[in-house]
Amino acid sequence: MSEQHRDPTERDQPDTTSAEDRRQHGRYLAQGDAMLTWQGPSTHRSILIGTVKNVSAEGMAILLEQPVAVGQVVWLKMDRATYTALIRSCQPEGNGFLAGLYIMLSDAGVKQDDPPSDTISLFS
Repeated sequence: MSEQHRDPTERDQPDTTSAEDRRQHGRYLAQGDAMLTWQGPSTHRSILIGTVKNVSAEGMAILLEQPVAVGQVVWLKMDRATYTALIRSCQPEGNGFLAGLYIMLSDAGVKQDDPPSDTISLFS
């Protein structure tokens, strides 16, 4: 429906669609250790060990002891695989922080499609 023909009250309603319903890919429970590494503002290198909570076709959620800034590009090491990932979200959960990662590149050189449009502005 075009903007000019919409019910004006509809536009002012909050979006009540859950994040679960807006997701493009299903989530699958997972468990395992993961190491995140990234370069800080100077030459400082940060490392965090976390626990994978779930995975999807484009990323995963990892429980961490400390938060990581949204928009931070990290190297993610799990088992024998290494990935380049983008932190898309990081929210308090229990005694830690649940970070949502978008996988951008694997160590096999397989590049995912471009990041979802809501993250492209982070690179501009």
